[in-house]
Amino acid sequence: MIQILTNRRYIFLAALNVALAGSLSAQFGFTQSNALEAQAYGAVVNQGHTALSSASDFALNNLSGVSGFYGGYAYDNVETDPVGANRAFDTDITQHSANVGYVHHFDAIVAGLSLSYIDSKVEANYSDVGNTGVVELDADGWIVSGGVADTWNQLTVSIVGGFGQLSEDGSRRSTSNLILGVSNSSFDMDLYYFTINGNYEIALSERMTVAPFVQLNYLNVSSDGFAESGGADSGNAASIKRDWMTGELGLSSFANVSDALTASLALSWEYDFDSSETEVSGFDKTSPPTFGSRDVPDVGESRLKAVVGLDYRLSEDWALSADFSIVSGDDYDAIGGGASLRYTF
Repeated sequence: MIQILTNRRYIFLAALNVALAGSLSAQFGFTQSNALEAQAYGAVVNQGHTALSSASDFALNNLSGVSGFYGGYAYDNVETDPVGANRAFDTDITQHSANVGYVHHFDAIVAGLSLSYIDSKVEANYSDVGNTGVVELDADGWIVSGGVADTWNQLTVSIVGGFGQLSEDGSRRSTSNLILGVSNSSFDMDLYYFTINGNYEIALSERMTVAPFVQLNYLNVSSDGFAESGGADSGNAASIKRDWMTGELGLSSFANVSDALTASLALSWEYDFDSSETEVSGFDKTSPPTFGSRDVPDVGESRLKAVVGLDYRLSEDWALSADFSIVSGDDYDAIGGGASLRYTF
């Protein structure tokens, strides 16, 4: 059996990527050709990012509304494909989330609390010379978020934060060496985030408003240790973890199409504050040991994002809103959409 240890050059402001970020140790056969399948478990970093982004967006959007109860559904699909990696990963994430929240306007500030239920599936394909395989992850869990907002004339500053957990059931199999069988895993992912958003509203006319905005996000995704079972090369993982910061700069516009209908469009640029690669290295326990390593490029270092939305007031107390988003960046593409219903008083 072979002991594989992975260590990355860690920079606090790390960019999101599908590589394993953190300490990962496992036992696998075939040091040079098969040892780094465990890298594909690094897709949980992207999975955690997708979950946190959905919860953060819901909590932040609620703070911009009136006092009341909010409920909604969101769909997200994220695809990553880091071209140029020594071992290539093609990752597909499909996520469904249900959200409920409450917002209250006090005399000075707006405060909100929300709960998000996450159902997420990941398929991470890996390949290198003569070796291919796939890691599949099925997760469900929750994220609790809270936030406050205050307005000074035309400037509004919002702060939201949250924490949660995803329960993961995974499987890993080689598609080029079927005799190895399927290695199964089960572990938990802990999620944390903190977001600060500032926007400045400018009225262009009675029906048209624009709002430049800037946003800063801190995200933390980490797993407990776990042991695979069932496969001929099943192994043990010590941990998978990453914390990083992103920034977003953009412009939102709002048009009152009628007394009941409002349309919106937001264009922004997202940036992860890092441009390094993640180095994954390992060795077997021979004497002397045999070493191997891989450099995996970061994914989605910078991204362009567009969000189109509609808000329709059904009655004095009820309103329905919907939105669609598209994100594109370096080897990173995502689409999303959702709808929410609110009751105000």
